Amino acid sequence: MKKFTSIILTIATIFAMTTNAFAAQAPYTREATLRGSVDIKYNGEEQVLQDVNGNTVLPIFFDGTHYLPLRALSKLAGLNIAWDAATRTVVLTSGGEVATSNTDVQADDTTVTVTVSTDITVTMDGVAQTFKTEGGETVYPVLYNGTTYLPVRAVANLVGLNIEWDNTNNAVLI
Repeated sequence: MKKFTSIILTIATIFAMTTNAFAAQAPYTREATLRGSVDIKYNGEEQVLQDVNGNTVLPIFFDGTHYLPLRALSKLAGLNIAWDAATRTVVLTSGGEVATSNTDVQADDTTVTVTVSTDITVTMDGVAQTFKTEGGETVYPVLYNGTTYLPVRAVANLVGLNIEWDNTNNAVLI
């Protein structure tokens, strides 16, 4: 009986560890801050970021990092962008035109709920990308109101753009 109990406990422990590992990979929700008070500047000009429908979208501050809408950041970097729903893949390709928009937008910071999505793949010119923090930790896309966000530094590094944080003026400088 003792041996049987030991086997059951071992199986239960393995099951719990496996379940926790899979649960950690599933999309999950967390609170973040929609940052209306942060300016995005590209080549010195303030930018207004837009989603696929032309609606203004704001940066998100999450886990100590500023996230920008991937579509808007791709336009600033001159990348083409497409969404493959069947494979849940954001497809980035070089060779697009740089598109900027500099209409002034003012907004307050707001607490929002975002979904961290570990099941979305981002490819650049056919190569799957893994994004890391400066400390080497993997970061995943964040979804908010139908828009995919990634850390600004991760995408900028992918395409060779320089990124700086201007603490005095509360601005991301690209």
